[in-house]
Amino acid sequence: MNFKDNYINFDKNPSPDCRENPFLKKKIVTESWKLLQKTFEICVFQDILLFTFYKMKYFSTMKIYTKTGDKGQTALYGGTRVSKASARVDSYGNIDELNSFIGISKSHIEDEEVLKQLKKIQFDLFTVGSEAATPVDKLMLANGKSRLPLIISETEVEELENWMDAFEGKLEPLQYFILPGGGKSATFLHAARTICRRAERSLVFLNESEEVRPELIKYLNRLSDYLFVLARYISKINNETEEYWNPNER
Repeated sequence: MNFKDNYINFDKNPSPDCRENPFLKKKIVTESWKLLQKTFEICVFQDILLFTFYKMKYFSTMKIYTKTGDKGQTALYGGTRVSKASARVDSYGNIDELNSFIGISKSHIEDEEVLKQLKKIQFDLFTVGSEAATPVDKLMLANGKSRLPLIISETEVEELENWMDAFEGKLEPLQYFILPGGGKSATFLHAARTICRRAERSLVFLNESEEVRPELIKYLNRLSDYLFVLARYISKINNETEEYWNPNER
């Protein structure tokens, strides 16, 4: 007789000793429950081992390369395959490059508040890139729900504006164009700004043939301004002298 049968039979037909001594029955039930728990723990452990084995067998050998793009095509979000030279691929490729340069800039910045802002911006750029990688006809699923879990809105645009206003309140008024440069962090931020402008232009170009939500273009437009102001702010807190383009000094 197995444990299950024994437990059921005992529950229905307890022994005479158990009828006379309820504490004895409670003790037996408690011991049975402990045994049941132990059995459950063993089963769970076996399941974990099986899952680990399955993961090692089928997933540990997966490689980063798929070879599906060897002929110059790639898949957009939703499954549509297009040329890697298409305007849409170029747009989210520029956004990816921008994100990488912001990452480089972060590696040379120590200000915790600035690092927090840049981390949020990198997150938002992934949101922008995911929508840029999705054709308009694939934005909605068959059930009527959005394919994308997040989208850029006026909230993110206003956030950039608020950060810029706070920085500009600590800077000297701008009278001349600034030569890109300064320390490493400011220089990389200026480079990120120019890449941001290119990413914005590529979305504008894409919008001439396929619909792009205005909020995406607006966000990148505001982000390039933010990166410019941030580069000035970083130069100031690092005591780095700004160099100006002043035609009168030529």
